[in-house]
Amino acid sequence: MLFVFLITLPVIGYFFIVLPQQLLIRDLKKENEILALKLSREFEGLNLTRKDTIAFNLPLPILKAKEELSKDFSVETKFNFLKILVFTDDIFLPGGYTLSKDGEKRLLRISEILKEISYKEIELQVHTDNEPIKTKKDLFPTNWELSARRGTEVVRFLIAKGDVPPERIYVSAFGSSRPLSNENSEEGKKKNRRLEILVKF
Repeated sequence: MLFVFLITLPVIGYFFIVLPQQLLIRDLKKENEILALKLSREFEGLNLTRKDTIAFNLPLPILKAKEELSKDFSVETKFNFLKILVFTDDIFLPGGYTLSKDGEKRLLRISEILKEISYKEIELQVHTDNEPIKTKKDLFPTNWELSARRGTEVVRFLIAKGDVPPERIYVSAFGSSRPLSNENSEEGKKKNRRLEILVKF
């Protein structure tokens, strides 16, 4: 009798102690997986709602301005600014700071659209590639000076021809310190030679 009891004791222990614990752990894991999936979907919904709310809260003239500008430029909107990306190869004569005729047309296009919206100020962030200056080193010892001069030319043009109030526009010259692309290819350098126009609300 004792022998039978000793043989059946582990079996009884498994069915009445171990197995219920294993089933409980399995059920808890399933509940955790379901809860994690639910929370993930809720967070995704919150992020989408936040993005939609930001876009929805932008005044209609700004949304229209973005739509128009996006036909010719890369444009990004946040709740307090609109950023227009212009590659400097498209607006300056090669290797210098003189605006091309096409560049003037592109800047006038931007200024005409900006007349339709209300803004606090415009910041021009001017960037270059990392190529050392080879000519006119007396004027431009480094790319910092080149980016500053290009920004100044754009400011002068937008004030004189685009009717931008002078007290609402300024330049930040970054030289090659903030590249968009770390590639040393010509395509990468072209991306880095850029003007970012931040229209702040």
